Amino acid sequence: MNGAALVEDELRDIQGYQSLIIPDFVWWILIAIAVIVLGYFIYKFVLSKKKAIILTIFEKTIINLDALDLNQDSKIFYLEYSDIVRNYLFERVELNCFDKTLNELRTLFDTSDIFDIHSKNQLLNIFAKADMAKFAKERVSSEKRLEHLDNTKEILSKIEKKIEDKAKGIIPDSVEVEV
Repeated sequence: MNGAALVEDELRDIQGYQSLIIPDFVWWILIAIAVIVLGYFIYKFVLSKKKAIILTIFEKTIINLDALDLNQDSKIFYLEYSDIVRNYLFERVELNCFDKTLNELRTLFDTSDIFDIHSKNQLLNIFAKADMAKFAKERVSSEKRLEHLDNTKEILSKIEKKIEDKAKGIIPDSVEVEV
């Protein structure tokens, strides 16, 4: 064989354009996948967008207090409880109660006009009980913890009402105004 014959055997004619035949069921599968993907994105970004509920500091505090487990160890319960209440007082009343002893808290509460005497004493008693549970490992019953939580919610409600009244400019009944 010579070189010309070898080249002719290796070279073939170009065949014309042949279209790819796709069966009808493949198109239906692709359309179904596209609809599912489109439906997912519509659900994810449009329909599932719930209006964000913005909670106040007071509402978050009440929710956190309600979420406390009354059956857990006294020390853990009162650590969480103290943090929740102290955080509320720090954020809402701007009283830094963290790392304060009971006497320092008493002085701090005395300087604030947000507490009435009964609420201040009740809150200090609860903090004292919490300190006993945290540091002296005193066991506190679930009933007593529930009572502390209820009293705290009541105190925080009074504080919240007083703050709102101050913001609205309402003078409480106990304050006398000279004319």
